[in-house]
Amino acid sequence: MFPYFYKLNKRIISDALSEKLIDYFYANENNFSSIPDGNWYLLSDEVSKFTEVLELKNSCNIWCNVVLLKHLPNTQITRHVDGGWYRKSVLATPLLPYDNYPSTFFYDNEYDEAKATIDFSDRNSVLFNTNKYHDLKTNNFVRLNFQMVFSEPFEVVHNLLLEDKLFK
Repeated sequence: MFPYFYKLNKRIISDALSEKLIDYFYANENNFSSIPDGNWYLLSDEVSKFTEVLELKNSCNIWCNVVLLKHLPNTQITRHVDGGWYRKSVLATPLLPYDNYPSTFFYDNEYDEAKATIDFSDRNSVLFNTNKYHDLKTNNFVRLNFQMVFSEPFEVVHNLLLEDKLFK
């Protein structure tokens, strides 16, 4: 729901790559780093070891990076706006859990009610406006997703997606 997020009608990665990333996650779960808002991440150098990830990253027409992001079970991720020049928008693809993947909620400020909610039941990729306040509450399972991170604002990446010009 613009301007908070835009749902694609597909996943940007194959099912085979999804399974490889999940297997890699289980083998390397202790190598994730954390940040104060409750997010845990595995950076591009590790994720880009997979040929399909590197090809996807290299096919992007604007600067991007890739990351695996995990959230621990039964955790409230603090309402926040992502920071930094490199994380103005994110194209996320859910990996785990397969069923009942927790929603992400968007807000206009730190104190108001949710203005938009992403339902991931179709497991398709979603472009997030990370400059909007957002949070989530996990269920009894680890929440894992693959992300392409952009330095361009949501509106720019959204338009590139609509024009089918984000990827070569």
